[in-house]
Parts: sequence; C-alpha cells; structure tokens
Amino acid sequence: MHRKISDEEKRLRSINAYVVLFVFFIMVSAGVICVLIFNILNAFGLMKHIEVVPMLLPFIMLCACIIIGSILSAMLSGVLLRPLNDLKEGLLKVSKGDFSVRLEQSGNSELSHIQENFNIMVKELGSTELFRNDFINDFSHEFKTPMVSVYGFAKQLKKGGLT
Repeated sequence: MHRKISDEEKRLRSINAYVVLFVFFIMVSAGVICVLIFNILNAFGLMKHIEVVPMLLPFIMLCACIIIGSILSAMLSGVLLRPLNDLKEGLLKVSKGDFSVRLEQSGNSELSHIQENFNIMVKELGSTELFRNDFINDFSHEFKTPMVSVYGFAKQLKKGGLT
C-alpha cells in the first residue's frame, strides 16, 4: 500500500537533501584542497621527511581535511543560513509588535515559501491590529458621548430650578 506524501514532507525531504549535499560538497572540497596541498608540497620536495613515518601522512591529511572543512563550513554556512537568520530577526520584531516587517523572497525554494507565508502572516496580523485599534477608538468614542450627555443632564438636575 502506497502512502501519499504531503507537500510538507516533500519540502522537509528537500531541505534534508540540501543539507546532505552541502555537507558532501564541504567534504569533497576539503579532500580536493588537501590533495592539492599535498601535491604542491611534494613538488617542492617538502614531503620527504613525512615519508619516514608511514602513518603520519594519513593523519596529517585527516587533520588538514578537518581544518579546511571547518573553515569552508563556517564561510558557506553564513550564506546558506542568512534567510533563516532574517526570519529569526523578523519573528523577534513581530513578537515585539512591529507588523511592518517584510522578508525579501529569494528564488523558488522551500525557504522562499516560508518567507512568503511569513509576509502573509505579518500582513494579516497588521490588519487585525489595525481593526482592534479602530474598534477600541470607536467604542471609546461611542461610550464617552452618552456619558457626557448624562453628566450634563445630572449637572442641570443638581442645580435645581427646573420647570
């Protein structure tokens, strides 16, 4: 029996695929950079001392891959996580009552759908807030007007001498 996959599950799987591809790209890039560094050092004759200890070369390559992979991850994650950071800042502003926040939509990815839905949500919240403020102002005005009339009549009754 086949179960139909919802759009949310498809998007979640797509985001997971992006993360896996990102990590794979970082690992391959770090490996390629390490091989290039090894070949450059070997071309200049700097690898002769390392060949004496056979287990030292794989250890050095592993350490170099970890360091280069970490540096690449730090640099590229800022670019990939910028839309999420913008969303986080937008949510913080909305939680403080600023409904004028809008997120810039980029492309046609899952994050752009989230940004679009965020913008719709903030627009609806802003219109609800405007409706609420109008209602309070109207109610206050409608409540004060009869109160002023009643106050005026009570004042006249208190003076006395009415015929």
